[in-house]
Formats: sequence, structure tokens, C-alpha cells
Amino acid sequence: MESLPPIAERGDKTLLNLGTTVHDLVFERPSAARVFETLGIDYCCGGSQTLGEGCRTANRSTEEVCAALQKGESSPAEKDWRDASLTELAQHIVNKHHAFTQAEITQVKGLISKVAPAHGKSYPESAGLQLIFEEYCSHVQWNSKIVLA
Repeated sequence: MESLPPIAERGDKTLLNLGTTVHDLVFERPSAARVFETLGIDYCCGGSQTLGEGCRTANRSTEEVCAALQKGESSPAEKDWRDASLTELAQHIVNKHHAFTQAEITQVKGLISKVAPAHGKSYPESAGLQLIFEEYCSHVQWNSKIVLA
């Protein structure tokens, strides 16, 4: 019997295999992580559960979760930046991407604070994750203040 892919496209619809683990869905489509966090579906320690099981555990209908995952993939069309001035482009990068990055940094800090205590015995390298992340944050801050100021 042929196995179904985790995600398939059919026209303008995204079809999800409810038997796929939530962990695999996040690997296939990273935007699913934020959707799962919002809906209370554990994709980390509970990542081995199927999408169907995750929906039941979080008391969410599969229709609601699938719709949220579909919506999480859609994004409005971007402006054609080839004709923009450097000033306009730099301002766009700061306003959109750096603001987004700052919001994500806050989110990731919370996740990192959970990783080492939860997985440190199995993954001792996770202890260095905090230091690497702090170095990354310093680089992002420098980039925002110096390069695009």
C-alpha cells in the first residue's frame, strides 16, 4: 500500500495527512510550528503524535487545525523591490524583517530556556545553545544599529 505524503498540493488546496507526525509536519513546513504553538499542539516532546492525535489532545477539530495550517502558509504578495531606492529598501528591511526578527527572538528565547533542561541528558550540546543564541542576538542588534541605521 502506498503511503500518503505529509502534505500534498491539489490546485489551491493544501491536503494534510492526519497520520503524519506533528514533528514531520514542522520539518516539512516550519510555519506549522507557530500554528501548533497557538493551538496548543506539542510538536517537540509530543512530536511523535500524529496530527490527528495532536488535534484530539489539544481539543481542536482537525478542520480548525488544517484551516489554521493552510492560513499560516498564505501570505500577501510582496512589492517588487527592484525599483525601490536604497533608503526605501533599508527602511523596509528594518520595519518588516528586523521587527519580525525581534519578535521571533523573544519567542526563541522562551523555547531555548526549555531545551537544555528537558533534553540536556540526551543532547548535551544543547547546553551551548544559549551562548550561541546570545551571540546571534548581539549580531542582529549590531546589524540593526550600525548597518541599516
